[in-house]
Amino acid sequence: MPPAPKVTRRDLKEDKVYVSIASVVDFFARNRMWAALTALAVVLAFGLGYYWTIRSHRLASEASWALYKAGEIESPSEKTAALRKVASDFSGTPSARAALFEAANTLYANGQYDEALKAYTDFLKKYPNHLLSAAAMEAVGYCHESLGKWKEAIGDYQRLIQSRPGSPEAARANYRLGLCYEKVGEPDKAMVVYKKAAELLPKTLWAEYAEARIASLSPPAVTSPGPGTQEPPDASAKPAGKK
Repeated sequence: MPPAPKVTRRDLKEDKVYVSIASVVDFFARNRMWAALTALAVVLAFGLGYYWTIRSHRLASEASWALYKAGEIESPSEKTAALRKVASDFSGTPSARAALFEAANTLYANGQYDEALKAYTDFLKKYPNHLLSAAAMEAVGYCHESLGKWKEAIGDYQRLIQSRPGSPEAARANYRLGLCYEKVGEPDKAMVVYKKAAELLPKTLWAEYAEARIASLSPPAVTSPGPGTQEPPDASAKPAGKK
């Protein structure tokens, strides 16, 4: 009779993978109800997530199309109404926010400055950190300028420059600020911001406008007469032969 195989330490060692699998199977066997509920919850969560994703894409597509159609309307009053309807019907979408801003632009373009001012202000209250917020702040200044409220416009442009210092709107605001300073009789302040505008917007029309304003506010240069030019007589000197 052959001798029995020798049992080694390795033979006595448990298989960790087998033990882990067995533990999992035993857990689910003892907790069938909880396992089923967990699986059901996962399936429902996945299904709801898929549904909301599809719904969001469809809503965004419909909102984008509605915004496009509203933008094609020629009548300013009808266009404004259509844009506001887009903002109301598709609230929460990017197109709804863009529709509110475009409605304000339409009011301004139609010369309804008071209504446009309110629309831009409402937009800023609802979406203070929107990508169009700097443009809305600039537009508020334009509205006050168009209404002849120069001091209010100065405040608007100063807030824009302070809160959005690196934006193109803030750079342009320096030029508009200069025009307002001229309107309230402060040419020295106007010169400062015109120079700032020219520095921030080099080789642009805004820089050309600013430099033109600087030239108009600068005192004419006094030039000395060239060679051979007769000096004007001294008004204090007496004519020859007179005492």
